Amino acid sequence: MNFDELGKIARSIGESSFYRNLMDHLGRIVEAEVQMVMRYSNATVPIYVVHDTFDEGLQQLYLDGLYRLDPVYKFCKVGARPGVFTLDSLGMSAEEKARYSRHFLSLIGMADDFVLLFPAPASCMIAVIFERSTPFVPAKVKCAQEIFPLLLGMQEAHERMQIKLMIGSENSDQIAYRIVDSRNRVMFESAMWAQILAKEPALQSQVDRFRPQAQQVLPIVPGFVIRTQRLEHEYPAAPGGYLLILEQGSAGMAPLSPLDAVESFGSTVLTRREHDIVRLIFLGYPNIKIAERLHLSVNTVKNHRKRMYLKLDITTERELILKFMLPYVSQP
Repeated sequence: MNFDELGKIARSIGESSFYRNLMDHLGRIVEAEVQMVMRYSNATVPIYVVHDTFDEGLQQLYLDGLYRLDPVYKFCKVGARPGVFTLDSLGMSAEEKARYSRHFLSLIGMADDFVLLFPAPASCMIAVIFERSTPFVPAKVKCAQEIFPLLLGMQEAHERMQIKLMIGSENSDQIAYRIVDSRNRVMFESAMWAQILAKEPALQSQVDRFRPQAQQVLPIVPGFVIRTQRLEHEYPAAPGGYLLILEQGSAGMAPLSPLDAVESFGSTVLTRREHDIVRLIFLGYPNIKIAERLHLSVNTVKNHRKRMYLKLDITTERELILKFMLPYVSQP
């Protein structure tokens, strides 16, 4: 464990480089090949916080709707807790893990991932995600688990510092936020908050009637959500008050089980036998293994694949996977 690196993370508490430093340090420990920081909430689509090593085209596919197959998104939707999670501890079955790896990780040449989840203001979770083209060494994951309580303390201090620095931050007016005291009296609001409300009369009416309670994320009018964060009593601007953050964004689509997605794929054009073959292709089985599992000859499997590809108007296995993903991106 590199204590100099931990010191670097600690020194960046309250600064924009905090999550990058945390991600980079852990990425070196676990020998990750792809790493990123995401923000998840139960009210909006996921947001990339740090994503230097992730392909932009795949990012867009993910944000267009492929996130519905992301087990971390599903976990956060139902109420995630802080900690270090592997695919096993996220509650995925062996078949779900196989399909997730096949349709999600394989797109970027990865085979395994795990995630550190931290609490963030307004009922959000910050996820530091690591991926590899070969399985992670269990001892490396255990190291991340052992150091997690220390990192959690740093991260909580960082989030508190971010709120305390917000009023004095030179970038604060790029965020639409308001601070109210314990009696809901406005103590401060950013220029961006005022600008958005001036352009949205319906939004102004909703905000005037809004009474914050604990931590919550609520749709206000179509296209907007409001996040609330209770402020500590020692917070000087509004002891016991609230930070309100106004954001544009949709509520996000419902999570989708990989099992349900595969079962519904091609259901109107494929026969039951063809669908069985598709399911095994998605699990990564070659023709010879598919034949063994279904008690067929290899030639019979090949013939089924030819007919199946013709029905789906495709010619390769890659096109089959892309055809599977298409309904889950750019959908309302």
